[in-house]
Amino acid sequence: MSEYLVLKLAGDPSGQCSWVVADSDGHSSLPESGSLTEAAQRAQQRPVIALVPGDDVLVTTVDLPVRGAGKMLQAVPYALEEDIAENIRDMHFAIGRRAANGRVNVAAVRDELLKAWLEQLDAAGLNTLYMLPETCGIPMSDAICIVIDGDKALVRDAAGNALVAETENVSAFVQAIGIDAQSAASAELYISSADSGRYAQQVGELRLVIPELAVMEARDHILPVMAGAALENPRPNLLQGSYARSSSKEKLWQPWRTAAALAAALVLAALGTKALEVMALKAEMRSLTEQINSIASTAMPGSRLVDPMAQLEQLAASLRGNGAVADGQFLDMLDALGKALTVAGGTTLGRLDYRNGLMDLTLTAPDVDTLDRISRSIESGGLAAEIQSANQRDDGIQGRIRISGQQS
Repeated sequence: MSEYLVLKLAGDPSGQCSWVVADSDGHSSLPESGSLTEAAQRAQQRPVIALVPGDDVLVTTVDLPVRGAGKMLQAVPYALEEDIAENIRDMHFAIGRRAANGRVNVAAVRDELLKAWLEQLDAAGLNTLYMLPETCGIPMSDAICIVIDGDKALVRDAAGNALVAETENVSAFVQAIGIDAQSAASAELYISSADSGRYAQQVGELRLVIPELAVMEARDHILPVMAGAALENPRPNLLQGSYARSSSKEKLWQPWRTAAALAAALVLAALGTKALEVMALKAEMRSLTEQINSIASTAMPGSRLVDPMAQLEQLAASLRGNGAVADGQFLDMLDALGKALTVAGGTTLGRLDYRNGLMDLTLTAPDVDTLDRISRSIESGGLAAEIQSANQRDDGIQGRIRISGQQS
């Protein structure tokens, strides 16, 4: 279970920010507010998810016929050129998910503004892993969704566009963007108990516009709701391209190389390292070795596994010799897969096929979130990963993931 400090920046750099400590299971602390220095003291060693003012970030969906993160980032400025009044050279762009209809969630923000936010966070000593528009705090839903956060109303329409309005005028705003009783078969409103009383009139006006409005009231503060939504879907992360942050995990060797290093470390440990450290290294090596064996069994069905790591290396070399793999791509994909399966517990690899530079996986995961974590972990290694299907079964979610070549 990983914990994060989810931090909401104030629109005014001199203003107070607010934060909660939230974990991947959906639990969060009570909201706090103060300076960035105080937030850093609360964060301690926890990674930070920063929510930046949504009215400073354009979030929309576009058609991008290209694949791969690098190519999509190159294409986004041209796809948004007519929607942005400023010079696109002064803008920073980020990509999120590709939806079922093929459109890609994207974001655009002024480059100098993004730099200013990062400078504030870095100066306070905060380890910012994700920087998201605050509209990522809108819970995921197939319905139109509105979050009231004080005097701001965060709105995501049916097309996936995320917008920010004044709470005072939210009913007029949703009508202006084409949301009404006919277009909104269902809609959800999230509001804190404090704001529910303050904006009772605005909620009533929204009910007139959208009769099927479902109101979810959060106790005291809306930030825990926004934190949960941001953890569930931390995209589009603005820290892409030249702003991408490398985590220490991404710098680790791949699983079987790590296992070999741990074996060497055990020799050193035997010469004087404390017994508890030796035991910890052994446990980690056993876990990594199990992942190597699982991948080797799937990649080489029917083969007798004597030295799985060496056999995988030989398989990769053989494929290269046959022209099937260029520049170690097959081994790179296995590396990324091994790391992803190590991170995502409770996942069983069923089938692995490699052909023409594409690796197709069939696996069973406890839930869709785990499947998504596997995909994101593979992408963090510079490859492209696409979840092609996710079906509920008695033993969990059976999913298919396709891994393609390195992102340009």
